[in-house]
Amino acid sequence: MKRAIQLPQVIAGVVLGVGALFLNVSYSQDSPKKLAAPKNIATKSAVVAPEDFPSVMTRMQAAKPSIQQRHLDLLKERYDLGDHPAPGVTMARKKPVQGRVRSRLADGLTWDKLAGMDSADIREQGLFPAGFLPLPHPNHPEGACSFPSSTSTKSRSKRRVT
Repeated sequence: MKRAIQLPQVIAGVVLGVGALFLNVSYSQDSPKKLAAPKNIATKSAVVAPEDFPSVMTRMQAAKPSIQQRHLDLLKERYDLGDHPAPGVTMARKKPVQGRVRSRLADGLTWDKLAGMDSADIREQGLFPAGFLPLPHPNHPEGACSFPSSTSTKSRSKRRVT
């Protein structure tokens, strides 16, 4: 048999619920006096651009050919950029698939010699193919993300598996 809920109990529950809600809202909002910063402390640092945008753009447009050439030289140093299509293999729209390894090795080193070496020897002699290392950004002086050297050293040591 179900017990009927009496009106005074319902009213008491509603009053307690509204009271708890009111207290929660009033305590969760900080007063403006607590949030206001002291007048003698600057809350925002001013951003001062050393150069205006048109001069930066003109300077970077003038430097673009030399940056592109420097990056192309790096790519040619790391990779074989020649056209060596594999016979009988094409991608979509009949684009030929390149048929050989693109990463360049150090002078006098072959892939068979590299495969026969111990990983410690490759690391000590610096023979790891540069084509498998990350490429630097071609032009990173503008808008680069920088971290303190201690932060990058710590994160690098955590990632390294030896």
